[in-house]
Order: sequence, then C-alpha cells, then structure tokens
Amino acid sequence: MKYLLAILGVLLTIGVVFAAHSYGDVNSGKLYSEAIDFITSKGIVQGYPDGTYQPNRTLNRAELLKIVVEAEYDNEFANHVGESCFKDVPAGEWFSKYVCFAKAKNIVKGYSDGTFKPDQKINFVEALKISLSTFGIQYDALYDPWYKDMVIQGGNRNLIPLSVKYFDQNFSRGQMAEMITRILKEKDGTLAAYLKDDAHVSYEKMLEAGERKLVFTSNDGCFDNPNICGGSSICVRNTCIEKNALLPSNGDASAKNCAYDEVYINSKCEKAAVSVAMVAFDDAGGKMDAWVDNTVGGFVALSGLSACPNKVRVYRDYNMCLPNDSDVGKEVFKRIGGPIQFFMIGQQGDELKNCEQGLGSEGEYSGWLNMISTYSPFTHEMGHEAGLYDQYCYFPTDKNPNIVNFDSASCKVPDDQWLIEYCGRTDLGGDPGNPYTCSGDMNNYGGRSIMGFGDYSISSPLTGFSSAEEEYVAEKFHCY
Repeated sequence: MKYLLAILGVLLTIGVVFAAHSYGDVNSGKLYSEAIDFITSKGIVQGYPDGTYQPNRTLNRAELLKIVVEAEYDNEFANHVGESCFKDVPAGEWFSKYVCFAKAKNIVKGYSDGTFKPDQKINFVEALKISLSTFGIQYDALYDPWYKDMVIQGGNRNLIPLSVKYFDQNFSRGQMAEMITRILKEKDGTLAAYLKDDAHVSYEKMLEAGERKLVFTSNDGCFDNPNICGGSSICVRNTCIEKNALLPSNGDASAKNCAYDEVYINSKCEKAAVSVAMVAFDDAGGKMDAWVDNTVGGFVALSGLSACPNKVRVYRDYNMCLPNDSDVGKEVFKRIGGPIQFFMIGQQGDELKNCEQGLGSEGEYSGWLNMISTYSPFTHEMGHEAGLYDQYCYFPTDKNPNIVNFDSASCKVPDDQWLIEYCGRTDLGGDPGNPYTCSGDMNNYGGRSIMGFGDYSISSPLTGFSSAEEEYVAEKFHCY
C-alpha cells in the first residue's frame, strides 16, 4: 500500500490561502465550504451545538423549509407561532411557524392525508420545489412528471449542485448550502463570478442517469467466486454488472475524432469527466484488456460515473517496454499529445527486467498499479485525482478535504517505521511528535473507505468511498 501513499505528495504541491471557518468539520478543502461560509455569514444557518455543520447529513423536510424561509423572508413567520396547520405539525413545535407560514404563502401544500411529514428525509426534487417556490422562481407545474420544468429551470439557471445525479437522491446540508448560495448570488448578479465553470445540470442528463442507476443486489456470490459473472460482466460489491453499463462505448469514436482528453458525444467532442492512460510493458498474453476493463469498470461503478460512462476516456498502450533510464512520462506525453493521468501496470516476468519501470517526469498525475486480481488500487488513486487525500494518516490540516474522525477511523500510533515518518510529515499536516495512522472512515456498506485501508477488492460487498467522499467525487467527476 505504500506506493499508493507516495503519490499523495503530488497533490500537495499547490499553495493555497485558507480562510477562517465557522465549523470544526468544514475547512477550505471541504466540498461546498465557500457556500457554507456564505450562508453562515448571512445568518441563514448556525450549525450544531458541538460546533459542527455536518455537511453530509441529509436534511428533513422541516429543516430545509426553515432554512430557505429564513434566507428569503425577515421575521414574518413569527406571526404563525402557536398555529397547527397540518395533522403532524402541532402548535409549539420549533418548525410549526415556518411550515404554517409556508402553507399560507402557498410554498407547501402537504400530502393528501393532511400531513406535512416534517421528519421525513427530503430528496432533491422536493428540496428544489420548496426552494424555487420560496424564492419566487417561476416554473410550470403542469409538466409530467411534476418536477420536470423545475429541474429544467434550475438547470438552465445553474442553480443545482453538480453532485446531484438522481431526481430522488437524498439532499444533504452541503448541497443545500450550495443551492441557496447559487440562488442568492443569481439575485444579486454575482453568480457568474462565483461559479468555477459553465457546467450545469440538465433534466435530460438526470433522466439518463436515473435510467443507468446501478442496483447492487449483493447476492450473486461473485465475491467468493468471480467466475460466476463470466466474461461479459464485472463483479462489483458482490454483484455481477454488465460491462456495457460500466465501460464507455464511444472509445473508438473519441480516439478517431477527438483530442486525448476529450470524448465524442452527440457528434461532437467535449471535455472528458475523467481521462486516463493505462500503460504496460506488453499485453500479458492477451490478458491486459480484460484487466483494464475490470479496473476501469470498478472505478466507474464506485465513483458514480456509471451515470455517464461515455464521459470517461481511457487510453491504452501495452507497448511501453522502454530501455532502462528512459523517461516513461515524457514518452506517454509524446504518444498521447499532452499531460494526462497515467498508470503503469506492473507485470511479472524476467523478460521485463530490462524495461524502465520508473514513472517519469511528465503528466499531471501518475501511479503504479500491480496487475493483481482486486483492481481496487486504481479506484483509490482516482480518488486522489478528484482531490481526496489518504485516510491512512490523521492529518488535522485545513487543506484536507476528507479529515478522518479520529475515533471511528481507528487511528493509532503506527508500528511501521515508514508510516511513522510518513504520518509525521509536517508538509502533509502531520505532527512528527505524534504520528497517527488510521484505518479510514466507515462507508455506507459496512466497510472502511477505499481511501483508507478499506477492503481492497472491488468485488467485496464492503468496498466503496465514505458518504462524504461519494458526494465529493460526484462533484469533481460530474456528468454535466
């Protein structure tokens, strides 16, 4: 695993100026930190008594309504204190005045059974409806489905966070901060300056993503017996997934018509969400393509790029047996035509001892992968490419987008000299006097995050990013 750690230094070489933040779990490296700071400065949110914001926590309907109402209105809702406007909104509850104010303003109508369901987790389209209605953004409610024009309007105006892929996905506190920030900045004319690029969510893309959404049944048994899947499927989280659901189908067209970091979609070239080069000394007796398929397919499944696999560009070159002392990076650069994230795949055989095995000096990012059966190191390394740091070490730094929870990540003083030195590096945010190594935050599947020690098999039902990392990766490798 040490080779996976070594690449971290590449990601920490860019100087960044960090501002002070209001919450213990939000820093400049965190997703939506700017938006969270913005709505905090406006007095829209205050966080929790323990000093945290909990950006990845799913909102319920009452919480979302309180936040958007307070963002748009002064204290008009105070006139509704003591009201009970739905069967499950009794007078005296903290949320009653907001719900009853919103009902009077025709922002919410409740359900046909006379309830509002304040404690129910809110999904994206529900949050969008309440937000657009609160801020007076017009949409046509007569479309089928009912949320279609809302998503069209929100997408056209670039109000929707790029981490949103599905209509019914749970909506987090971080996503809420981002969407409200976009709405408020649109109102004051500063949205264009706030946005990093012109990527925007569209109804059509979300519809396609929903149709491609993977379901991990976890009952195929391929974790213990990968041969069950056969040659047309990849075993991911104990489920056989067809390769055509995970791998780009436009590879040949992209290679023929587009630059190395572009993909060919709808008869034109556009920037790839992810572009990588997989290089090797030879084709390993014809086995290399299948190995790369499994490696890339596992990453696509676990990163959420299964919603748009044709946005992934994979360059393959199995003729990279260069003489010793060659610069592999420069050779990849020359063959492809520009800097790219490239990975050299380690192979067995004495005949390869004369091949240069160093990574070289060119490229935006590079890594070494052993040709083994788990395929997971590539997913870990691409987590780095999204900007995530390792969870092997406890780095309490304001640069780290995925600071581990010291207790739940099972952090301890390492007994390995290499880890002692690595986790104590001050340039990474460590303390040389108190180096700690960690197993990583828990994910939603019963295992450790793949950015930590994790379960190093793509086929394991326990493997995957943590929930915070999943949202982070979805934002960075967005489909839009």
